[in-house]
Amino acid sequence: MDSQSLIVLGNAYLKVWLDPATGRIMAVHNVPRDLDLVSAVLDTPPWRLEVQPEGRWIESFGSFSYEVGDSGSEGQRATLRWETEAGISLVSIITVPADEPAVLLTIAVENTGGLAIDKIEYPIVTGIGPLGARRLPTALVHSQGTGFLFRDPLATFLPEEGPRQGLRFSPYPEGFSGSTMQFMAYYAEERGGFYFATRDAGKAMKWLNSYKDIASGLLTASFMHQAPHVASGQSFAPDYPVEISALFEGTWYEAAERYKAWAIRQPWTQQGPLAQRTDRPKWLHEDVGICTFGINAAHDRSEWLDAFHKAAGTPVFHILGPNWARSGQDYMGTLPGGAITDWVPGRFSHANLDTIRRNGDRWAPFEFDLLCSHSSSRPEPVLQCRQVLPARKYSFDRYTFPFMCPATPFWHDLHVARDARIVAEHDPDAIYYDISLNNVLMACRSQHHPHHPGGGQEIADAYARMLADTKAEIARVAGRPVAIGTEMVTELVIPFVDFYQARAEASPASSFEADFWRKWLIEGKVEKIPLFA
Repeated sequence: MDSQSLIVLGNAYLKVWLDPATGRIMAVHNVPRDLDLVSAVLDTPPWRLEVQPEGRWIESFGSFSYEVGDSGSEGQRATLRWETEAGISLVSIITVPADEPAVLLTIAVENTGGLAIDKIEYPIVTGIGPLGARRLPTALVHSQGTGFLFRDPLATFLPEEGPRQGLRFSPYPEGFSGSTMQFMAYYAEERGGFYFATRDAGKAMKWLNSYKDIASGLLTASFMHQAPHVASGQSFAPDYPVEISALFEGTWYEAAERYKAWAIRQPWTQQGPLAQRTDRPKWLHEDVGICTFGINAAHDRSEWLDAFHKAAGTPVFHILGPNWARSGQDYMGTLPGGAITDWVPGRFSHANLDTIRRNGDRWAPFEFDLLCSHSSSRPEPVLQCRQVLPARKYSFDRYTFPFMCPATPFWHDLHVARDARIVAEHDPDAIYYDISLNNVLMACRSQHHPHHPGGGQEIADAYARMLADTKAEIARVAGRPVAIGTEMVTELVIPFVDFYQARAEASPASSFEADFWRKWLIEGKVEKIPLFA
C-alpha cells in the first residue's frame, strides 16, 4: 500500500501510520532515534472481541470509517469506527499530544445486540521485528512476576504455544503468572525504543501481552481488556487510554522511571514513601535482618530457632509453617473449614513461641488465605461463596485452588474474625497470607454474589476492603500495628500490605515465577530484575 494513502498521526517524537481500509496499526516510528517498531506489515485484525455465551472471538467487521483532525494545541486526533453484523460497534479515539512522545488510544464497544461482551483486545501491534538498520541488541522488559528482562526476544521466543512463546497472556493485577504493573517496553540497548502502558487508576482487569506470532515468526504486542459486567446487551468502554511512546536511552531504567513518574500520582501510592509512613511497623523495616520461612509451627523446633538467631547476629523474622491450624492445614490439600473453630485455638508449639520471644525475634503464622474446605454436613455456605472463575483463564496458571470470593459477606466476615482471634490468642507480630489476592484473577462470574459477573475493580475493591478491615481489626485487638504480608505482590496492594514473598529474586535456585524460563535464566537469555522495587 502506498504510504501516501495511509492515515498518519505524529509529532516531533513519534509517528503512527494506520491502514485507511481497516484501521490497524501499520507502522510506529521513533523520530529522534530513527527506529521503526514494525518491520513487516501483516494481514491481521485491528482488534479481537470475545463474546458470550459462545465464548468465541469476533475479529471481522462489515464497515470501517474514520475522521482525522487537529485538537488545537493538544495535538492530533483520529476517530475510528467499525460496524459488525452482530449489533456491535467499536469506536477508537487516537490522540497524539503535541508535547509528549506518545500516542494514546482508547476503545469503546457499543452493544445493541444480544451477545455479551467479555473482552476486547486492542490495540494489536503485529510484525514487530529487529530495531535499527544494523540489528541492534534488543530487550523486552515486562512486569510479569515483579520484573523480567528478555534479551533479544525475537530470537529467544519460539513460535509455539506456551511459555516459550513469550507472554501471550499476562493478566493484571496478578503477581505469580501475570503483570504486577501496567507497562512493558521493547528497546535497542543504549539507543532507544518503545514503551507500552495503560494509564488506568481504576483497577481494571487487563492483559499486557508480548509474544512471538506463530505464523510470521515476528513479535506482537497487545492489550486485552476485561469487561466489568459480562451481560447480554451490555456495552463496554475501558476508562483509560493505552499509551505507546518513544524511548530515547535504551535501558529498562528509562521505562521504569517513566512508569514511576505516572504511578506515584495514582491512588495506591498516596500514602507517600515507605520511610515516611507512620502506619507501618518499624520493626519490620528497621530491626530484623533476615527472615525464615516454613519452620514447623506445631512441633518443637526451638534448637533451630536458637541456631538461626545465633548465626544471624540480628533479630530474625520467622514465618512459621502452616501446620498450626486446629483442624489441620498443609501442602497436601488439608484445609480448615468455614468456622473459626477450624482455625483456633491454634496448635503452636509453646517452646517455639517462647524461644522466639526470648531471643527478641518476631513471628507470623502462615495461612492459606483464600482457601476453605467444604463439608456437606456443615452449615457454612462455603460452596455458595467460592470465587467463580471464567472457563478460559488466559494465563499460564490454571487457578485450580478452591478460592473464596472476597465480596461475599460470609468470607469477608470470617476473614476478619478469624485473624482477630488468632491475634487475641497467640499475639503474633504479623500474619502471612499464602495463596492470596496476588495469586488469582480479579474475576468472579457468580450470578449470586454482591457484584456484577465479570472482573476488575469490584473484585479488586472487595479484596482491598477485606484486608484493610482485617488489618484494622487485628491492630485494634493487639493495641498496635500488626504487619500483614502476602505471597507475591502487585501495585494495588501497596496501601495495606507490609511485606511480600519475593521468591524469584533467588533465581535460578528458587525460580517459581521464573520457572517457565529457568533454562533461559541459566543461559543468560532472561534476567530477573528488581522492576517492582
